[in-house]
Amino acid sequence: MENEKIINWKKEIAQIIEQKKAYNQKCTDKIKELRDKIKKEEELLLEKNDKLIAQTVRDIFGEVTPENIELFKQKIKLLNGVKEESNERQEINNPVYSG
Repeated sequence: MENEKIINWKKEIAQIIEQKKAYNQKCTDKIKELRDKIKKEEELLLEKNDKLIAQTVRDIFGEVTPENIELFKQKIKLLNGVKEESNERQEINNPVYSG
């Protein structure tokens, strides 16, 4: 026969376990909600980015075509390469010392 204290402690443990399950479910739901918001925002950013690229291609080349988009990508890659080379030269000429 169990002591009254032991019975009460077991009941308390069971209650805590149920509270933990409910809390875990709330956390899971909140994480899902936040992930959905992130996904939606990323989609909006991609759409906005695509529109900006299309407008830029239109401004540079006059119209948006697959060929013009490819030319634009090549020009951006070229510019990024020049920027990276410039940054590398600057690092060589002006090394950063951590002392």
